[in-house]
Amino acid sequence: MGQNVWGEKVTQRVHFSFSELKVGTRTGDDGVVYSTFSYPGIEEESSSGYPALPVKFVRVDLPHDAQNITLSQKQLAVTSHVLDQKVYPAQREVPMSLEKFEKTFCPCLSDVYESNNQFPSEQVNITDISCAGQGYRSVGLVIYPIVYHPTENKYDFCEDVEFTITYSLPSLKARAASRANRTRDIGLPFYEYCIITNRELKDAFTRLVAWKSEKGMSAGVVCKEDILNNANIVGDTVSAIYDDAGKIRQYLQYAYASGITKYVLFGGGDVGSILPIRYGTGTQYAHDNGVPEKDHIPSDLYFSELNTNWNVDGDYKYGERSPFPKPNGWAWDLGAELCVGRILCTNAEEIQNYTDKLLRYELNPGNGDYSYLKKALYTQVDYMQETNEQGEIAAQLHDIFPIDTIFSESPSPYADEPTAPYGNDVIAEMNNRYGFVSWGGHGHPNGISVKSNGHAHSPVYAITSVPGKMPGLEYETANSLADLTNKDYPMVAYSISCIITPFDLYKEYTEFPNMGQSFTLGKDYGGPLLVGNTREGFSPSSHLQQMVFNEYLMNNPMVGPALNYAKVNFFRNSSGMQGVRLGTNIIGCPNIRIWTDIPSPFNATVTYQSNHPILSCNTSRTSAEAGARDITQVNETSTTAVFDPSTQPLAWENGGNLLITLTGKNCLPQILPLKLQDVTLQGTHYAIVKDVTCGKNVRNGSQGDVVFDENADYTFETKGTIRLDKGVKVNLGAKLKVIPSEINY
Repeated sequence: MGQNVWGEKVTQRVHFSFSELKVGTRTGDDGVVYSTFSYPGIEEESSSGYPALPVKFVRVDLPHDAQNITLSQKQLAVTSHVLDQKVYPAQREVPMSLEKFEKTFCPCLSDVYESNNQFPSEQVNITDISCAGQGYRSVGLVIYPIVYHPTENKYDFCEDVEFTITYSLPSLKARAASRANRTRDIGLPFYEYCIITNRELKDAFTRLVAWKSEKGMSAGVVCKEDILNNANIVGDTVSAIYDDAGKIRQYLQYAYASGITKYVLFGGGDVGSILPIRYGTGTQYAHDNGVPEKDHIPSDLYFSELNTNWNVDGDYKYGERSPFPKPNGWAWDLGAELCVGRILCTNAEEIQNYTDKLLRYELNPGNGDYSYLKKALYTQVDYMQETNEQGEIAAQLHDIFPIDTIFSESPSPYADEPTAPYGNDVIAEMNNRYGFVSWGGHGHPNGISVKSNGHAHSPVYAITSVPGKMPGLEYETANSLADLTNKDYPMVAYSISCIITPFDLYKEYTEFPNMGQSFTLGKDYGGPLLVGNTREGFSPSSHLQQMVFNEYLMNNPMVGPALNYAKVNFFRNSSGMQGVRLGTNIIGCPNIRIWTDIPSPFNATVTYQSNHPILSCNTSRTSAEAGARDITQVNETSTTAVFDPSTQPLAWENGGNLLITLTGKNCLPQILPLKLQDVTLQGTHYAIVKDVTCGKNVRNGSQGDVVFDENADYTFETKGTIRLDKGVKVNLGAKLKVIPSEINY
């Protein structure tokens, strides 16, 4: 993130060295020779038709309640230089879509190149003001070392650019009133891990709720119908949007303000009208005649970032961004308060399939054969291959995935009639077990290309969502995700390809499940996570965002925070950037911790002193989380303790009947034996357990019967044993169900 500064005035100076600036020439596709600039370590202006000038992106962090933010600037040590040719105009980014796209040269914008005004009008501009959480308010800025004077064809180079941000802070009374207004009882529950779905699908999430609870999180399901019918919820009051999606956002605003909710999983999409979705507008500039479908982008950013007004101008186009550059312009808040994911399920069987994949991946990936987690597979075509984007990703992730395979078009990108690879070549290789896959081909909902004539021209060979003849793709056998045989080797995926996992029904691609649905919901193949696009991806913006995502992942492999970080800290001044931020979404659980090393066991044991369980571990790991779930009461509770398992035991006071589960970064979860004694069991509970022993005297501590109350309804999913010892009493009406788990743990 940016530099933390606490004070009502911030002044910083950014230095550029003229000796590092490279001035060259380039012949455009229009046959004209242009001047070009490059400066090490920073991007160039990429809004099509504007002068392609170097531009640096920085962040400054202010107090979270900073307001009335303004920017001033001054330039120091300025020198002027004359050019022989006009500055090269930035070109459109390349959409990674299988829909028809003809790359054409973007000429110089006359409004800029024929103007007497300098470009940019200001050397420092605010791009966004993001307020993630209660820690700080992050101001994003772009800084140009060069100012171009087009009619004179000269440029000014500024060695030092100084900017000052001023702001004010509310009074203590105003702060207290703000907190009071945000936190209120609305008659609905809040959970740390909140699943939102409809009533029909609620019970199908019971296993997932159980597992999250055992990891120490408060977890539960909130039904769409209860949100929409709640008298306290009227809609998105920030944006004045009072539809169903707006009501869900308002519920999440209350949930976040409560200090409880951190993760949200949506169970369902617009398909089948299970859950409402929000569309953002993908292009930077407003449309006069409606929004093209490709720019009508389903986006869960609306539900993760809770401060932005998505309808500033009051029209029918939500989530727009105003033209850039614009000094002190409208600031889009990118700092998400919540981590949000979605599974595009329509029935209970799909939810069961998804939960199986998640449990296999988190509890025992590879069924004990963990070596596959160090392997990664990449695909790339056309422009992405020409610039070796996936090769760059592979190099960045090499320490995590040292064994990698990259599929590229042969003999070259854009080749007529390329010879390899076919879709079934890629699927066959994926069946050699990989922990991570990254697809960089052209896409549509039913497929991702691996080779084609020229730039995505027919015939196009692809990997597909399921077997069959897909629109615009050559028919192959054994080239679909459903042909994967990785049931015990679930993988995670990231794809920059276009439109592979829309939340809605997109154009004619409605007969088959999309790539995200198939990968996460298909039975016994794929995996529990796909980060992908609901509309178009753009190169290089999508690639650069993935690089920032990976940067976070290498230190903290939790997927939800990683994507939130990427959307704030990725910057490219292009029309595609808005669409990339809106369209990149998590298909799957946002709380997944990606394996970045071979899992280590905890080798934990529990002893009991009186009713106090004492946990000891034999591991070199220095950080772990111990989840403690109390399933003995109607309203169960879950807590988490973070501790150093290598040096200190962990104890719970009067916690003899707790279900304890250990988790940690690159640590194999361990579910400790549950020993129930001297307790009356009540309520309805589903628990994923290893070994359970119930009885009057099964451990140290106060002795007494284990009584299943008449309202007790317990289900144990287990790979171990369930033992009912002396002193177990089952009252009339009580239920106990044991389900042998298909997952080894």
